[in-house]
Amino acid sequence: MREIWEKIWPYLAAVAALGLGVVTFIFFDMEGILWAQREQQTVSRDEIENGEWANHTGKTAGEGILSLTTQSEWDSLVVEYVTVVPRSIYKTNIYSLADWADRSLTNRTGAYRGSKDSHIKRSIDYFIGYMPRFFTEYYPYYVIELEDGSHILAQMNRSIANKIARGKEIALPIGQKERVSSQYVKDALLTLSRDMGFSTDYMLYVIDDQWQEANSLWIFWGKFAAAFAVFALVVSAETIVKKVRGRKNR
Repeated sequence: MREIWEKIWPYLAAVAALGLGVVTFIFFDMEGILWAQREQQTVSRDEIENGEWANHTGKTAGEGILSLTTQSEWDSLVVEYVTVVPRSIYKTNIYSLADWADRSLTNRTGAYRGSKDSHIKRSIDYFIGYMPRFFTEYYPYYVIELEDGSHILAQMNRSIANKIARGKEIALPIGQKERVSSQYVKDALLTLSRDMGFSTDYMLYVIDDQWQEANSLWIFWGKFAAAFAVFALVVSAETIVKKVRGRKNR
């Protein structure tokens, strides 16, 4: 029995190391680390009204920015910048390709191989997409609950959404009401929208596209580095234990 255990132990350790690496990749919040280190640009309503052609989406909400609390406020909203403190959040497993992402698929020689899916449905968040950015170029759709208990469709970065899902009270970055033009999204969310009572005609978009594009590679490779470090640590620990046990058995 001992001989059999000694034979299968290295394989079990390798599987455990791989599993811990995958878990680390999924839960390591590299996006949150980078987001916290960004330059905190707070924008007030007066600054927005006095500016021209500036995109304030994704910036920190300052004085005078409306905080949505009711369905009636959402229904009457047109082009105004707003924020929300969601009571809860639900991930829909539907994703859209970011506007900044390259739509074309190419091979190593640069030849065109087709187009990327503009929308996609996946139950596992971090294993979608294409090289080299993989999942970072796809934005999840979420359903958020307003203070009055109503629900609206929204898109935000994963780090913020995950913190809200864990029960943290967070004011979303500045966002705008945008029309959902994709029939794929509407069809995919039809049953959910009926059950939760939200419209698929519009969504609240609070993503800073410029920041996401600039940090997309850092987010992926940061998560990969953390996962690899955990994998290497477990494998190294197994090797050390094996050597110690070998010395004791002499």
